[in-house]
Amino acid sequence: MSSYRKFVIKVGVLFIIFLLFDFVFGSSLRKLYYSQTSGLLYRTTYSLEKTQADILIFGSSRANHHYHPDIISTGTNCSYYNVGRDGMGIMYHYALLKGILERYKPKLIILDISIGQFSKENNEKEKLSALLPYYKTHPEIRDLLYYRGPFERIKLHSQSYPFNSIIPTILVGNMEFNKSRKNDLLGYIPLPTRDPKMINYFNKNDFYKTDPNTIDSSMVSFFEEFIRTSIEKKINLIVTISPYLTNSIIDDSSIKEAIKICLKYNIPFFNYYYLQGISDNKNNFMNAMHLNEKGSINFSKMLLPSINIQLNKIREQN
Repeated sequence: MSSYRKFVIKVGVLFIIFLLFDFVFGSSLRKLYYSQTSGLLYRTTYSLEKTQADILIFGSSRANHHYHPDIISTGTNCSYYNVGRDGMGIMYHYALLKGILERYKPKLIILDISIGQFSKENNEKEKLSALLPYYKTHPEIRDLLYYRGPFERIKLHSQSYPFNSIIPTILVGNMEFNKSRKNDLLGYIPLPTRDPKMINYFNKNDFYKTDPNTIDSSMVSFFEEFIRTSIEKKINLIVTISPYLTNSIIDDSSIKEAIKICLKYNIPFFNYYYLQGISDNKNNFMNAMHLNEKGSINFSKMLLPSINIQLNKIREQN
């Protein structure tokens, strides 16, 4: 047997061993991933595959912490689930929307956006890694996952690749102390109160994101696609900017783009980044960008009439 042939056989054997390891390791991680019953990753699975709530809250951490389920559910007589996730942007929200709409049609969606929402520096494409575990089971989101890079189609043939970056989170999510900890409230995560003296005001000069030169036009397009998809499916949509702790006017290019697109499609847009009685009171905030539980209750009460107006439109149409 020639040395070349021996080399080819060795490479072939190593490749087969690699494929077997990838299959076994990836299958084990997938099983552990879907075994979780609480925590961040479980909430994404529940959002994508299980919720049947009438009202869904989309957005980043600000959405996750600002919309109180008791106030909204009781005040609307509708079921509620918060599909928000820390740090996620419009590409993630749009992919999640596509996945959810494969199963059912909610009555109302609230999309919470932030100052600097469409900034190039948000690294939106990389954040789609949060949805890689659903590549095999949700073909409707695959086209978005391919935006992560030119080799993504090849990488996703691997069984373990979708889970490689979250192995510690998966392991923690399956530990008993994690399973027994206090659950979230229908996806909503209440934040604690801090000493007001420790909280600084949000100031537009602190953030590069207000600069119009940082706008990513592709993220603006995904925002528009989110709106168009909601309209096509005949789902009532509200776009909001929930309160910041601020005492200054914020001239943000992302907000301007969002307002322009909402006007184009006749979508209600509620700009509450400065909301009197909320934004001017440090006791409502955990930090400058996030309401504490008390603040989320106060904000949800103030938003409730606007939500009911949209729900009444649905009742009139039916």
